[in-house]
Amino acid sequence: MTGLTVNYIARVERGESFPRLDNLVTIINTLGVTADAIFCDVIDKSTNHPISSLAQELDSLSPNDKLQIMDVLRVLIRQAKDREQNRAT
Repeated sequence: MTGLTVNYIARVERGESFPRLDNLVTIINTLGVTADAIFCDVIDKSTNHPISSLAQELDSLSPNDKLQIMDVLRVLIRQAKDREQNRAT
């Protein structure tokens, strides 16, 4: 899926090789994850840390509670976007 060889991916997975930036971006995009997810074991700070922390907390809740919280967040996000749009006009 990445266009990279199986041997190359295997060397990266075993830690024998570190991909060039362009290959790293290709791998991350193909996996459909964030760079934070890839580097979570080695990076001390992340720009998405509060979001990641909230996601972990949400994971511990029941599916119904998650849905309710996501509904509330969507309303708050919509309201914030509306306020921004009103300020711009």
